[in-house]
Amino acid sequence: MQRKIAAVYTALALVSIAVSFAPLFPGVGLVRALPTAVLAAAVLPLTRGRFGMAIAVAVALGSVGDFCLASQSRTWFVPGLVAFLIGHLFYLKAFGRDWAVTGKRMLMLLPGIAGLALLTILTLLRLVRAEETGLIAPVLVYAAVLGATMAVCLFHRSPTPWIAAGGVVFVISDAHIAVNHMLLESPLLPITLSGYTTYYLAQYLLAHGAACESAAWDKR
Repeated sequence: MQRKIAAVYTALALVSIAVSFAPLFPGVGLVRALPTAVLAAAVLPLTRGRFGMAIAVAVALGSVGDFCLASQSRTWFVPGLVAFLIGHLFYLKAFGRDWAVTGKRMLMLLPGIAGLALLTILTLLRLVRAEETGLIAPVLVYAAVLGATMAVCLFHRSPTPWIAAGGVVFVISDAHIAVNHMLLESPLLPITLSGYTTYYLAQYLLAHGAACESAAWDKR
């Protein structure tokens, strides 16, 4: 990824993370969504030859999810979840080819799947206790797709390690969202800060990895 793009994205991400210290204000959704919106626009010409529109659309849908989850209202939670879910489907489309299933990569996958499964079970139990059973199906579907995305990113054969790293970090970032929005009565600032940091890192790693792979592909 070009250094100027990385610098702009990092600056916008830092601003978004910093607003976590401020009370909610009307434009917070736009601040949260701007980094990934810019990244989506920047990555399109870099990855279109190898991955078509898939990477840019995946990141753009993440921007929609960022906007929705900026609100602490449950009303916006499901639309945000759906946006991220569809974004993961585009990542699956992009990286779901040229697999290399090795023992080393499988060992990297298993702890992530185990952690994701445990967190999903805890979330489902919390939803049952809170009588929010309408969220059970969306959470199950999202957890399954998230696990699939991590597996595909790990097994995708690429000249760069960034795609695999991005898939793992994305699960870590979503774990923060599950804890803050589903398991706790109210979000905790340290988890919010860590969650946004790992999330913006994951999106960048996936986009950067796709750009690096596309550049290598173009040289063939």
